[in-house]
Amino acid sequence: MADAAAAGSAVVPVLRVDDLERSLAFYRDGLGFELVWRRPLPDGEWAELRQGALRVYLAESAGGRAVWVYFYVPDADACHRALLARGVATARWPQTQPWGNREFELTDPDGHRLIFAAPPARPTVVVHRRASDGPEEST
Repeated sequence: MADAAAAGSAVVPVLRVDDLERSLAFYRDGLGFELVWRRPLPDGEWAELRQGALRVYLAESAGGRAVWVYFYVPDADACHRALLARGVATARWPQTQPWGNREFELTDPDGHRLIFAAPPARPTVVVHRRASDGPEEST
């Protein structure tokens, strides 16, 4: 892997599942993982589970059984440039996602999706207010 993806990186598997409820019960109740978040995304419903330093994403969505792997790197743009310099073709260029990660992806020769992501410097928090909540107060 490129030098840009060296120190400070983590690998998180994305497991495609047929029934998110059943899989959540298995990982949470059976294996002792804690649910971190669960949300619908454009390609289906996803969840992140964690146990200590271990993390796994579960993705209930249509579209094959290829494995997805997130490689968390310090700088997605630098990693992308390094891979291009090595002749690796990418499926998409680095983009900042709605959840804050700066990501790009490629597909390996066996069809597995490899997503290289740099988390935001500060976590992104989206707050939805209803008009009935009244005006936002400033401090």
